Amino acid sequence: MKSLSIASLIGIGAALISAPALATTWNYGAGATTTAASIVNSPVGGPSATAKTYVASNNTTTLANGNVTNFNSVNSGGLSMCSTLDPSYPNCTAPNHALDNSTGLESLLLTFGSAVNLNQIVLGYARESAGSGSYFGRADFSLLAYTGGGSPLSLTSLKYNNLTVNGWSVVGNYADITGTATVKTNVSSSYWLIAAYNSQFSAGGCYAADGVTASANCTVGGASDALGSDYLKVYSVSGTSGNKTPEPSSLALLGIGLLGALSLRRRQK
Repeated sequence: MKSLSIASLIGIGAALISAPALATTWNYGAGATTTAASIVNSPVGGPSATAKTYVASNNTTTLANGNVTNFNSVNSGGLSMCSTLDPSYPNCTAPNHALDNSTGLESLLLTFGSAVNLNQIVLGYARESAGSGSYFGRADFSLLAYTGGGSPLSLTSLKYNNLTVNGWSVVGNYADITGTATVKTNVSSSYWLIAAYNSQFSAGGCYAADGVTASANCTVGGASDALGSDYLKVYSVSGTSGNKTPEPSSLALLGIGLLGALSLRRRQK
């Protein structure tokens, strides 16, 4: 068998580490309305996404599992949650059939089959209540990604106030989202957490829908807080998977391999 030339090896290595990222959208809110412990979305050509929901009465209590609902509605569909803390449980009438921060602090975990760089989140339903008023069509939410080593600890062993010391990073908080929120981050992760806005994560900054412009409108939700409660359903998320930017470790491994191949080639001459 003929040995590959050094130039060929370089070409192969460059192709492997610079393969284009795959753009994928995970759509919800279609088909029959489904409620389950988890819902799996497997788009053609992209990694699967498993959705689960979690709730805690406050930031210092341990998170508990909830059922996730893929709510089918043309104008207000998407992934949502009905938890035991909701006043109309188990039927959960509007607005408590959404992810909210009213009677409990609710969140949606998306676990992807491979690392994904999220760049867009679309809300199918949004409502914000402030004092005695309600503002339909807008809501605030928080976004986190797991950036620690290995797999994350089960969320049912954690609290919102200790997520960031257990490998989770706050990507940002997004205010008055009426439909689409653009996410500007270099983070790629297999684990993403979307929560009805939680002031526990306020250090991550508050942004308008473009993901860049700073906003002062991220409001604190909660049963005892008059500043506002948020209700939302996640209609779709979009992102890229695959080799987006070569990591230093990938480049180092390629270099070691090329040096080894060069040394072997010289010995064979």
